[in-house]
Amino acid sequence: MGQNTARLLLIEPALPQYRLALFEDIHKRLAEQNIDFRVCHGELGPSAIARDQNRTSDWATEVRTQRLTLGGRAVTRKLIRPSMRRLRPDMIIVNQCVSEVETCGLLCAMPFDGPRVAMFGHGRSYSTTQGRAAAWFKQWLTRRTDWFFAYTEGGARHVVQHGFPASRVTVVNNTIDVESLQRDLAAVTPEALADFREAHGLLPGLTGLFLGGVDDAKGFDFLMETARELSGIRPGFRLLVGGDGVRRPDAEKLEASGWPLRVLGRLEGDRKALALAAADVMLIPSWIGLVAVDSITAGVPIVTRTGASHSPEAEYLDEGNSVWLPGSVTPRQFADACAQLLGDQQRLDALRLGCESAAPQHSLARASGAFAEGVARWNATRIRNRLIR
Repeated sequence: MGQNTARLLLIEPALPQYRLALFEDIHKRLAEQNIDFRVCHGELGPSAIARDQNRTSDWATEVRTQRLTLGGRAVTRKLIRPSMRRLRPDMIIVNQCVSEVETCGLLCAMPFDGPRVAMFGHGRSYSTTQGRAAAWFKQWLTRRTDWFFAYTEGGARHVVQHGFPASRVTVVNNTIDVESLQRDLAAVTPEALADFREAHGLLPGLTGLFLGGVDDAKGFDFLMETARELSGIRPGFRLLVGGDGVRRPDAEKLEASGWPLRVLGRLEGDRKALALAAADVMLIPSWIGLVAVDSITAGVPIVTRTGASHSPEAEYLDEGNSVWLPGSVTPRQFADACAQLLGDQQRLDALRLGCESAAPQHSLARASGAFAEGVARWNATRIRNRLIR
């Protein structure tokens, strides 16, 4: 590492699989700009263990996470001091989360020649309800940082509306390893698709797909009832359930008892591509996140509900590439809408074209490039301000 190399440390709650490709690409891009990028991440929380596992890389270090209760609120504290001493970062990016105790300590140290601090996050609370005091505190902390890396345009607008300078905001457009998914989709042969359909008893035009955590947050009971209703309206319909979680055993019991399900477990690589290739629509009644990118990339439109605790990436979807139903719909009404879509090839084709049009905006290369460009601008500002002092 050269004498003039800037050292950047990103502190993340955990390092799930879907983050690896993005951070790997950021690491390479920043190295070209003489910025050494490292990640210090905590352990997965108990609720996430059923969905994923932390992955390792030579630029990432796992640290122990303490889970505490302060004033009746659950908070975490990552034990980052050894990593701080070893890496001696000039810049630190923290998660925009009021429950991570170490953030306050880093911000307090910044005026006393501590590392400069930026945030990476949603911008506002999307998928969980946040009280007024917590929302105010989140924005107060955000305004004390040097830079803000927003998941989406909506989050960027929110922090600017709450007093953060627009000139110090970078919109990343959070995504997955789209390029790998595109290669996997292109590699699906007609023979492999036919074998997959035969193995799972699937009929073209009558296949739905759920991707995500198989748990209550994703509307598990609503989804299961919708699948049952839909199979009654469209005989032969099957719902592929791709994912893991605490309700997966319940889904497997329903499948064994004759419900129109095919529980596939966690899907990655060619298995995920096969499921997407076989699907006509995606049924995601609640909490849309990065599955929006799967939908857009594969050209499989999502049917969902408004006001269902969606994450920022739901902003990537609109009426041109997805179907949004009122949040008050019943499973029967949701199933009716899906049945109508499955029977309307012209509308399906139009939604698929909408996905195709949106896809270039959500590539991994575009996201990592935006992130790296924001870091470079922030670093230049940091150096300029240091010289002025």
